[in-house]
Order: sequence, then C-alpha cells, then structure tokens
Amino acid sequence: MNYANGPLNLDVVYQSRQGITSTLIASSAATQDSVNEWALGGTYDFKVVKLYATYLDQNDNNGTSAQEASNRVWSIGASAPVFTNGKVSLGYADVSWDRSGAGSSSSWSLAYQHSLSKRTTLYTAYTYAGNDNDTLNAAGPVKNTRFIGENNNTFVAGVTHSF
Repeated sequence: MNYANGPLNLDVVYQSRQGITSTLIASSAATQDSVNEWALGGTYDFKVVKLYATYLDQNDNNGTSAQEASNRVWSIGASAPVFTNGKVSLGYADVSWDRSGAGSSSSWSLAYQHSLSKRTTLYTAYTYAGNDNDTLNAAGPVKNTRFIGENNNTFVAGVTHSF
C-alpha cells in the first residue's frame, strides 16, 4: 500500500509464504515452513536533501530455533543534489537475528551518481558491512562472507544507459 502526498511518500507491505522449502541458513537442511514479513518505508523530500527510512520484520515459523531465520532490519539514509548533475547518498542499515547466538550485522554506504545525459549515468559507491562475532550474514544464497565475524568492504563503479 502506498501513500504519496507532496514531499511525503509512505509504503507498507505484508507477505506470507506457507509451506515453503527454506535453506536460508547455510548449515541447515531444507525445511517446510512459513515465513511472514511486513515492511514500512518512507521518504521525505526537503528539496535540498531527501531522507529515507525503512523497517522490516520477518518471522520464520519453522519451529526449530537452530534454523530459525527470523530477523528485524532497519535503515536510514539521505541523498542530496551536488554540482549541476550529481547526487550524493549516505545510508546505514542494521539487521538483528532472533535465534539464540545469531548476532547482528550493520552496514553503511556512500555513493555518488553523475548524469551525463537524460539516459546515461555514471555511479560509484563504497559499502562497509560489519558482522559481530556471532554472525555470518549473507551466508545463504549470497555467500559473500566466509567466516563468523568477518567484515566486508565493497567498492563499485559503473555506467548505466537506458534504451
């Protein structure tokens, strides 16, 4: 559901998946379970800066605490126009896992976009993701960290062109 009025934009989402086969946790076997999740997000555009915030709550009802993937994620961010055709963005996010000893992760990012034309944009970004000593976040399908407590630094740059 979406509400948009002037500079304010709010979104609410709910999703329920029943009887799915899940292998979200890397060391767990596939289980039949249900996942219920809801999210709330919003932006407010002050023209000189646009603020962002999100909150997501996911409940994995598989009944096995060792495999449960329930979590809460929140994020905040801001973007602002710079120079004639540029935009800089800064964001922070945090995820907390409900299962005992699962820990938490947080990340922050800094990005810049520069429009060369209506259809072509250059971009660059840096992201740091930190996992505490109990967490191996992104261990499921993404697998971009290998060890519990490992942190990740990512730098990207590229160009987008719309046809």
